[in-house]
Amino acid sequence: MVVQLPIGERFSQYNDLSGANLSGADLRKADLTEVKLTGANLTGVNLSCTDLRKANLNGANLFKADLSGAELMGAKLSEVDLSEANLERADLSEADLTLTKLSKAKLGGAYFCDANLYGTDLSNAYLCRANLSGANLRGSNLSGAHLWEANLSGANLRGSNLRGAKVSSSYSSTNLSGANLHKADLSNADLSSGNLSNADLSSANLSNADLSSANLGNADLSNANLSNAKLSNAKLSGANLSSANMSSANLSYANLNATNLSSADLCQTSLSNANLNGTNLDSAILRGAIVENASFKNVLGLSETERTTLQRRGARF
Repeated sequence: MVVQLPIGERFSQYNDLSGANLSGADLRKADLTEVKLTGANLTGVNLSCTDLRKANLNGANLFKADLSGAELMGAKLSEVDLSEANLERADLSEADLTLTKLSKAKLGGAYFCDANLYGTDLSNAYLCRANLSGANLRGSNLSGAHLWEANLSGANLRGSNLRGAKVSSSYSSTNLSGANLHKADLSNADLSSGNLSNADLSSANLSNADLSSANLGNADLSNANLSNAKLSNAKLSGANLSSANMSSANLSYANLNATNLSSADLCQTSLSNANLNGTNLDSAILRGAIVENASFKNVLGLSETERTTLQRRGARF
């Protein structure tokens, strides 16, 4: 059954449209607050600027639907197919998008403040300038997603996949300050100039990631994989890098003042011109590390033999 609804009206008489076939319908600017559309077929439907606050769309099919500018605050969108949909500038604050498909969706400038995106598929989604502050993205798939200038401050990305995500560009950066990225896959991600201060990146995979000029001050990077990562000019003051794998990483000109590098693997790492003043290097592996003109004032955990070896390579104490 195809339901045809008049544009722009309040559909109180249609408060329960569960399972309805509205494929291709034009519902622009309609008032659908608290309407029940569970399991409905909304493929390609036009819902731009529609009011869907607290609506229940659990299990609905919204493939390639147009929800640009729609109001979806507090809406139920669990297990919905929104892949390739247009949600630019839509407001999904506090919405439930658990296990929802948003792959290749257009989400530029959308609001996801405090939304639940647990296990959501956001692969290759366009999230530039989106606000995801405080959002629950635990276990979500953000591989290949475009996140330039996105706000992820305080977001929970524990165990999420950001492999190959485009997080920063030459002219913009992303806010991940205080984000939970424990065990997240950020390998090959572009995080250059990004703000990751106070973020939990413990046990995260950052191999081959670009973190040049990024702010990682006071971040937890314990047990993280930073092998071959680009960290030149990065700010790591006060960060916890204990037991981190930083082999062959580029940390030239980085600020590592008062960081914890105990038991860290710095084998063949470039530390030229870096600031390691006050750093804890107890049991750290520095074999083959490039330390020319690096500052090691007031470091902890180095034996006299290790100090002599580093000085011979050009380190300053």
